[in-house]
Amino acid sequence: VFVASLAADVPTPQSPLYGPTKAYVKHLAATLYSAYRKQGVGVIAVCPGFFRSDFHAKLGLQPEHFYRKRGLLKALDADQVAHQALIDLDRGRLVSVSGWNYRLLYTLLQLIPDRLMVALSATRTKARL
Repeated sequence: VFVASLAADVPTPQSPLYGPTKAYVKHLAATLYSAYRKQGVGVIAVCPGFFRSDFHAKLGLQPEHFYRKRGLLKALDADQVAHQALIDLDRGRLVSVSGWNYRLLYTLLQLIPDRLMVALSATRTKARL
């Protein structure tokens, strides 16, 4: 079980190491999935959206203001993400995305051309290394 992110499929100029690292994790999982699935080895890349943890608090963001309770960016519980990942692993899927909202976002992200994604991701926020 590899923990990637929806950020694996989008530029992350505000955090230039995060998205590319998650893309690496996702592609590593895909490579191992391809190499070992015929031998019965299960491999999955978990690509969650926002879920409640101490990750964002450690970045200095206030969880009560950051995590949405509804809508497209609704934060999930970590146990929901883990539960869905195990179901998807059992089903032989390569990628696990929890919640209708993040499955919709994931699907949309696959359809957006890279050039447009870069333009949409442009930000004035300073990068943090």
